[in-house]
Amino acid sequence: MELYQIISVNEPQQYLMLNAWVVERWTDHLLGWDPEKYENNEGWNVLSTSVIRHENKYDCCPNNYTLLEFRLTIQRKPLYYIINLIIPTSIITTSSINEPREEKITLGITTLLSMSILIFMVSDKMPSTSSFIPLIGLFYTSMILLISFSTICSSVVIYVQKQGNLGNPPSKSLMNIARGVNRFIRMEMPLIMKQAYAQKAREEKLRRQQMGRKQSLWTR
Repeated sequence: MELYQIISVNEPQQYLMLNAWVVERWTDHLLGWDPEKYENNEGWNVLSTSVIRHENKYDCCPNNYTLLEFRLTIQRKPLYYIINLIIPTSIITTSSINEPREEKITLGITTLLSMSILIFMVSDKMPSTSSFIPLIGLFYTSMILLISFSTICSSVVIYVQKQGNLGNPPSKSLMNIARGVNRFIRMEMPLIMKQAYAQKAREEKLRRQQMGRKQSLWTR
């Protein structure tokens, strides 16, 4: 209790009239707690908290108006998304990219359908905004582009392979383009292809040697 003024003292009746201010303080259990006694949130981490006090003076009122600005920085815990979304997506994508068989096209289309279903699962938890793209949205978009590109490349490779089996090998200019792309993306030619080109080079060298011998005999 804080005393401001003694208004009157009545001695016969033994009472005192005061002007005082009773100051009360208490602990609100809804606003403060002991972190050691409490359920860490399973979905978010609190990185930082801060409060800023603003006092504004308006022409309409003689007193200042106080504004408390609270800032809360939180971070989502990624374990759920890593276990249930990112790891399965990585496994599906890797198997789709590295599959060497002719069923690669069917596998790529199936993988794209699986990725579409996973995106529908994630879209409900992402903010609906056009100002930025969430990180997990960028991840799934890049995976879809990678699978689509690998499926297209597989289609081209299978087409060229079929043409070679039918006796229509690719042109020299197309092979030069393919070699340039391989050097750019750091891919090596398959072993069976290297053996085929080595065999072709040996046959070409032998043919040139035989032609040279015939010409030398003719010149004699």
